[in-house]
Amino acid sequence: MRKFVLIVGLATSLLSSLGVAATTKKFQTLDAAILDQVKQWQQTGKIKPIMSDDGKLIFPFGEYMPKLVCGTLRACDVELEPGEKVMGDVRGDTKLWDIDKGKSMIDENQDKVVTHVIFKPKLNGIKSNVIIFTNRRTYHIELISPQTEGGAYMNRVGFYYPNKLVDRWEEEEVVAAAKKKEDDDRTIAEFPSMTVDNLDFDYKITGSDPRITPVRVFNDGTRVWVQFPQLMTKTEAPSLYLLDEKGDMQMVNFRPVKGGYFVVDKLFDRAQIVLGPQGESSKVSIVWNKTKKWWW
Repeated sequence: MRKFVLIVGLATSLLSSLGVAATTKKFQTLDAAILDQVKQWQQTGKIKPIMSDDGKLIFPFGEYMPKLVCGTLRACDVELEPGEKVMGDVRGDTKLWDIDKGKSMIDENQDKVVTHVIFKPKLNGIKSNVIIFTNRRTYHIELISPQTEGGAYMNRVGFYYPNKLVDRWEEEEVVAAAKKKEDDDRTIAEFPSMTVDNLDFDYKITGSDPRITPVRVFNDGTRVWVQFPQLMTKTEAPSLYLLDEKGDMQMVNFRPVKGGYFVVDKLFDRAQIVLGPQGESSKVSIVWNKTKKWWW
């Protein structure tokens, strides 16, 4: 069963200590809730903790002061990022706040170990803080023990990392832009410099499907260039078959280049463009009115 995730769906008794108003916004997954908060943070600069229905409160690291509310006779868990290791810690009160550490594995196949830092207060109505140093970052956490015995407490606290997510998105955008430029450069390079005098446009095109009926077909003496209409961008790419003298079909590779053109790296007399499964396909025929040119 998938868990709902509520943005700051905390008990009322905890809200005052956190200074956050509760909402009832729900998501099917934790990743979806985090994505929503980070997108909001990018737009408004505001971001909130997230609480899942299993009681784990997740703070946005670096954008919100995390507070751990833990009563006496309770053990409260601070979960770090998978793979993160504790290098040391400093507590404001080492006598009234005990600390312990543990580990769990969330994925045996990928060997993702989660470090847990456990806190236990010895008295009610006390406050302190802790600084946790890891191999990735430094955590500053406020420690709160409620005034009354058996008061509300947090059994699990964790973090999500908005700056890290945004940096990853920006990196992915840079990589995608670089790849697109590389592809565009390659595509432009594949479109050679040609003069009209050396091109043969004498092709007969027969078909009724506007999505795959070429705007024009021509050859440069060695290759055939097929320009498709803009409508083809809204459908899957068709297949191209060459037809021999008996009418037998042979599939041939034709690759996209700039301007909606596809190129076939050989000359042909007859071909058929086919879109869709056999029996339900649309077909367009191309016939070359072959004429010997002086430059061949």
